[in-house]
Formats: sequence, structure tokens, C-alpha cells
Amino acid sequence: MNDRPRIPVEECKHGKLYRFHARNFDLGVYHEGRKGFMGLREKFGSEYPFMEYHWDNGPPFGTVSPYEELDDFLPEDIKLTESEPTFCKNCGVRAKWRKTDPDSYKGVWYHLAETDCDDVYPTCYSNRALQRWLEQMIVKHKSEFSYIFTRELDRHHYIGTDEEDDDEKDT
Repeated sequence: MNDRPRIPVEECKHGKLYRFHARNFDLGVYHEGRKGFMGLREKFGSEYPFMEYHWDNGPPFGTVSPYEELDDFLPEDIKLTESEPTFCKNCGVRAKWRKTDPDSYKGVWYHLAETDCDDVYPTCYSNRALQRWLEQMIVKHKSEFSYIFTRELDRHHYIGTDEEDDDEKDT
């Protein structure tokens, strides 16, 4: 652990980038409404935006202990969400979940616009704009978790390190 004092949740600023100790990443953007930090999690060879919550939220979910506020703010045109809106994979129309029983998790998916599609096949993608911005911040701030997997990069590739590629040394 770091000897720096933890920044209390009340002092964290929405949309601001922080460095911290956490379970899955060490750099993320604070979300005031959820009292958590959105960062890039890597699991089973894929990386995606993921929320971990401030330590002050308490166990078992409070896993982030922020110790440094960085200068960067999330650009206003990038949503601070883990995924894009849900749509129907069959017809492409936006879809939404509606709870049918207030005492359980039972519900139905429905289309948000007229369509000839009979069955909603709900699908969503991770927030690619947020993911790209977080990748840039990982490189810029040389995050300890700069070992990430992306389709744009060759298999396992360290980004944001000071090491040169062998090919670049020869030129």
C-alpha cells in the first residue's frame, strides 16, 4: 500500500481522473452518483469499462482507495457509463427492460420504437469512447496496469512503457 492519505469520497470530483489502489485497476474516473470509479478491467483476455466503489462505501463493495487527483477530466462528450444503450440484435431498434413484478427481478424486454420484430434479442456493447480515453490515460500516466489486451495491438503488449521495441532499435 501507499503511504499517502486516502482522499475521502466527499472530496472526489465527478468526471475527474484519479490514481488509487483497487482490486482491478489503479486509474479511473470518479462517478459522483454511484460513488465509484470507472476504469479498465481486464478479464479473460478482454478489457472493458468497469465500476469499482470508493472505500468509504464500506465492505464488501468499497475497494477503491484514491490517493492522487490528476489534472485530467473526462471530456463532456464521453458518457461515464460501462456500456452503450441496449438494442435488439434482430432489428437494431433500442430496447429496454421493464420490471413486471415489483417484489422480484421478473420482467420483460421491449422495443422503444415500432418494429416488425416479434422477439427482442437484447444486446449492448461496452462504452468504446470511454475505453479509448481510459487507454490513452493509462499510457499518459504510465499506470501500473498498463499491461492490457486490445484487438488493435498484437496479442500481449505493454503500452505506455519506456521500453523500445526490438524492431525500432535496429532502425
